[in-house]
Amino acid sequence: MPEQNRELKNRVREIRSHGSVRGQGRNGLALLGRMAIDESTLKLTWLGGTVNALFNWAYLRSRRSYFAAGAYPSEIFLELTSVCNLKCPMCPHKTMKRKAGHLETGLAEKLAKELSQHHPMLRQLGLHGFGEALLHPELGTILSMLRRRLPTTRLSVGVNLASARAEQIDVMFDNGITEIGVWIDSIREETYEVQRAGAKLKKTLEAVEYVLERKRRSESAYPLFHIGMILTRLNEGQIEEFVRFWRERLRGVRGVGLYSTRAHNFAGEMCEEDLLLRPRSRYYVNRPCSMPFQQVLILSSGEICFCCYDVEGETSAGNLREMTLGEAWRSEKARRFREEAARTEFRAGLCKRCEVKRFHLLDGRPKPTEYISYRETF
Repeated sequence: MPEQNRELKNRVREIRSHGSVRGQGRNGLALLGRMAIDESTLKLTWLGGTVNALFNWAYLRSRRSYFAAGAYPSEIFLELTSVCNLKCPMCPHKTMKRKAGHLETGLAEKLAKELSQHHPMLRQLGLHGFGEALLHPELGTILSMLRRRLPTTRLSVGVNLASARAEQIDVMFDNGITEIGVWIDSIREETYEVQRAGAKLKKTLEAVEYVLERKRRSESAYPLFHIGMILTRLNEGQIEEFVRFWRERLRGVRGVGLYSTRAHNFAGEMCEEDLLLRPRSRYYVNRPCSMPFQQVLILSSGEICFCCYDVEGETSAGNLREMTLGEAWRSEKARRFREEAARTEFRAGLCKRCEVKRFHLLDGRPKPTEYISYRETF
């Protein structure tokens, strides 16, 4: 009994030092000790491993469809280029170790041909990764080829528009893009030009105005156009100002909207984590990750990865030059990776460092002034 008490005290001390509740052992079923959190207004007792196991069971039950891998992914991110014109402090691109370059047009065609034959009803193909898609010299060729082979697939692209020319924007409009997203983050020059290091707010706004003018001339709501705000400590408290600025400019334009998201640590690869907004609660459990069941990221080098935050290709199951997407998706490595993700047995260094998998306890709902709904349209 004294030995058990000593082990219990050591476990409590360890958990308190990390400020978290974590399940250990296979399936998180082992009872790992009692944790007492005693603060002025908070007195709770958790059974560490049991809480995590029960949470994971309920999470998997409630989201069963998210953890069933089909013959092909339902969503694919295709990194057209890993070359970027900015050095944003919240992005891992500036410390990226792999060689930057453009996706070969032949690889894009190989993928499109496979999908048109075996997965023609692919839901979404996102043409972005860790670079600025507009910098690809054969963007128009790739877009028209993808649209021709995948006529029903939602083609989306995320860009910064910091150095966009009118002809580059025209290429997106004229070749079947379904959705364009741009991150502005702030309409204050001093904030924007720090958070989007290397960009000038005036030039970016000129490019946005050109996009809006193209949409005004069109009778269609497509391509949809969304202006995003990545929330960090730099632009904290600017949401209402941001919404007021864009509400007037977007009024009367079809298929436009605003949205926001909190900056995250890019699976531990984020350069300057001090920019992150701290979670409202520092206590969390690890939840199962559905990413490897639903999506893949294909890097510009051809590496087929199971996490869209995988900047270095740590989760690669193979290269598109040497195998098909279907072979990688159904490989033994993919099966093991999904099993680990469902059980929260994160062995890959990338997954261990990731904060996206954490479910923060006692977090509460954010106030309306702390986020912008993706569905807000004008």
